[in-house]
Amino acid sequence: MRPIIQKIALGIGLVAIAGCTNVSTYEPYIQSNFAYPNSNIYDMTPTSGTASKTYFFAIPSLTDAYLTEAAIADALKKAGGDRKILIDGDYRAELKIFPFLPIYTVTAVVTGNAGKVELGRRDLGGKVAVNGQPVKQQPVTQ
Repeated sequence: MRPIIQKIALGIGLVAIAGCTNVSTYEPYIQSNFAYPNSNIYDMTPTSGTASKTYFFAIPSLTDAYLTEAAIADALKKAGGDRKILIDGDYRAELKIFPFLPIYTVTAVVTGNAGKVELGRRDLGGKVAVNGQPVKQQPVTQ
């Protein structure tokens, strides 16, 4: 009887030692910041970035905006310094829980396409009118 109890205790001990638990959440991330209607976004490059934060004796937040922004900044930095926007991104938060201790690590992972933004004077095709009368427009030059 005693060897069975020892094997069970050893099995529980091994599971407790090696049993870091992971929890994750996923959400699509349309774009990292506002793109003006008359801007040109070009030179798209696939990229990804991560940022982590560890909580000791505190309740972790999977939706920490600062952590998300840090992951986006890391992704844009990896893609090249002149890229300013992340489009069609995916955001994933992973929570690692250490057993028997209230220590949590949250890792934000962002993947998407980084692009360069050029603000310009693009003709959006609208007609300008004042009091119902069309206004003569100057031609748009690039």
